[in-house]
Amino acid sequence: MVWLDECKVVFEGYRRGRKVRIKPGAELLDQNLTPSFRSGRFGVGCWGAFAYGSRSPLIRLRQHQPTERTSVRDHLGVNGEQYATEVNEPYLIPYLLSLPGNIEDYLILQDNVGYHISGKNRRIYPAYGVQILGLPASSPDLNPIENIWEVLKARLRHRFTIPENRPNNEDELWTAMAIEWENIDQHTFNSLANSMPNRVQSVISNNGGHIKW
Repeated sequence: MVWLDECKVVFEGYRRGRKVRIKPGAELLDQNLTPSFRSGRFGVGCWGAFAYGSRSPLIRLRQHQPTERTSVRDHLGVNGEQYATEVNEPYLIPYLLSLPGNIEDYLILQDNVGYHISGKNRRIYPAYGVQILGLPASSPDLNPIENIWEVLKARLRHRFTIPENRPNNEDELWTAMAIEWENIDQHTFNSLANSMPNRVQSVISNNGGHIKW
């Protein structure tokens, strides 16, 4: 099995309760009445994959620009074309080819979001012999990479307790994300891979209902 998914890490730079000093008598000046709130909040999207004994590099997902909007309903999120040309071809396929055995020996687990299988992706998977594990609608999300995202975010929260380590922009946040991804012990990935039979059995025992893992 190979598990993969996307994640967005958001850093909140604004601290509630921050005080702004205003000179006496200047409370009603225009510059002090004009809204000037800036949250300092920014985030970076990423993609990653892992199998027992290995992981892919953590990949930064490029944010679309307004000039790339394809329709009025385009919210500038990841689309099928981007996923095919910026994730699947340059990163997923090489990662799968780097694993022991043949690429056809592995099952890929990803969620049912449309851009995973739309457009050019429909040609890429069969062209390389990629086997996708189909998921029925409303199936339990047992992808253990969700646990990895929680580990990554926990490591980042710990890292940012030191003021000097806090990012000032998206590039610095991305650098911290890439470092902490590589610093996650491979044993953590392997343990999650080994947990899958028990997870599946827990769902079966609960008649397909929710479980906590």
